[in-house]
Amino acid sequence: MTESAVFFLYPKSRQYGFDEVAESIVRALEKRHFDVPGVEIKFHTYGRGEQMVRFVQEIKSGDLMMVFGRTQGHLPGGHFNDTAAISTIGIRGEQISLYEDFSGPSYYKYVGSDWEGDREWFFGSTCFVNSKLRKEPRRYLSYKGSSSSTGRYTLAGVLQEFLVHDTDIDREYGLEEGDEPFYETSSVIQRMTEVLESFLEEIESTPERDEDFRFDDPIILAHGCPEFWTFVSGRDARRIADVRAAGESASLADRYALLPDWRLVPLTTRIEGENLKEGVGRRRIYDGYVWCSESPDTIPEKAKPSWSFAQEGIYLARISPNSANDIFVVDDAVRKQKRKELENRNPDNPRYTSEELSEIAKAFAETLTPWNDYEGDFEEPIVIIGRDVGLGELSIVKKLGDDEPSRVLKPRRLKSQDQA
Repeated sequence: MTESAVFFLYPKSRQYGFDEVAESIVRALEKRHFDVPGVEIKFHTYGRGEQMVRFVQEIKSGDLMMVFGRTQGHLPGGHFNDTAAISTIGIRGEQISLYEDFSGPSYYKYVGSDWEGDREWFFGSTCFVNSKLRKEPRRYLSYKGSSSSTGRYTLAGVLQEFLVHDTDIDREYGLEEGDEPFYETSSVIQRMTEVLESFLEEIESTPERDEDFRFDDPIILAHGCPEFWTFVSGRDARRIADVRAAGESASLADRYALLPDWRLVPLTTRIEGENLKEGVGRRRIYDGYVWCSESPDTIPEKAKPSWSFAQEGIYLARISPNSANDIFVVDDAVRKQKRKELENRNPDNPRYTSEELSEIAKAFAETLTPWNDYEGDFEEPIVIIGRDVGLGELSIVKKLGDDEPSRVLKPRRLKSQDQA
């Protein structure tokens, strides 16, 4: 899969009053190549095979925040939802989240004393939960949708008429003098819409670009045309053959060879203070990867299929990538060395503590190097690919027989004993 094949999604829903202006904002930003002074934009890419899509995930500018992620239908083939509709809007002192099934809405009113100091926190909070119970400062009030101004009942399948204050059985802060017990949902949405319309006018006051916008092209491989080696389960080998035989009749989402599997660092292992290399974002250390090597003799353990997938055999496969996108190298020798240090430090303790697992993960993650920046100086390099491997990038070389070393034919264990 290459970056040029990613399809861009626009907010097309018309479920709520601000949906239309939200789409106009995205299209106006696109005409300016998503480069407008004072506006921060984040994208999200998802999908599988030849059905990869991208949409604007977040827009921030001063006292405005827009978050996209509401379902607005299905992608062709029905494998994935189209989630490019706007889902959350934050303006000065207010934030509302709406959903495709009319549940909610969730509304939060800022009641702190330092908006400028709290704005990043208020816009960055993905979940306002139990602030009173957790003895956090009283900085917001929580409201929920209701068809009654007293919050006594809701109606299914429609936008609730009111946003009513809710203490969530005394886990959120209650009202004080001057606080409103409820708001009309339509008034809040209209206020948000007016702010978005003013924001659109600001964007349109900046010059457009003459040429059409394109996202970055595939990254050219800096070291020629490398070949990587991995294992493929018999089940995957059969699926790949079936998809290739189906040709154009195969679903777009099924047109892939391998998907990322084991994460570099498990989500259960938290690390802090990592010194990552240039070009490596923090989220990359928790991503899943296709694990492979530069030699068929050094394929890593995590490339081996699990028991259930290996019942139809294990195959040796060659990967000839068509771009350097999302290809990295890590040094397994560093991980092993850190494990040995910890074992020597606590020879009587056969198990690693959570802190020790974090030390191992941190040392390993800090070796993560983009392929084009790799200088061949790792003692035990492992190549990891953080994207789908395309059908045209993978070749099945052979089915491994009984004469192969036992370490190759023995499938990996499913349980997460290899986290360290």
